[in-house]
Amino acid sequence: MDRAIWIGYGRNIDPDKDVPTISVEFVSNRSRDRRRDYIHKHEEYEARGVCEYWIIDRFRRSMTVIRKGDVQVVAEPETYRTELLPGFELPLARLLAVADMFK
Repeated sequence: MDRAIWIGYGRNIDPDKDVPTISVEFVSNRSRDRRRDYIHKHEEYEARGVCEYWIIDRFRRSMTVIRKGDVQVVAEPETYRTELLPGFELPLARLLAVADMFK
């Protein structure tokens, strides 16, 4: 997992015990890693109880959001919002521009 977001715990988080609310992956360019990020990690996170899994893919210029039984693809010019983070907005183009700096 590249990043994790815990919401609503109201205490210090124990990353070894507490399940993140949102898991975020930045896709690698290698095909083996891409498969792992899109398929295997999704299954692992779902089994652990993660509410949302964000797959940020700078190569496809999109973000795939997976929630229990639902998949949403966010295109580069779009802004993503989730009810898990009221008031939060993620303008995907800005995030991808920053990710491009780490090629």
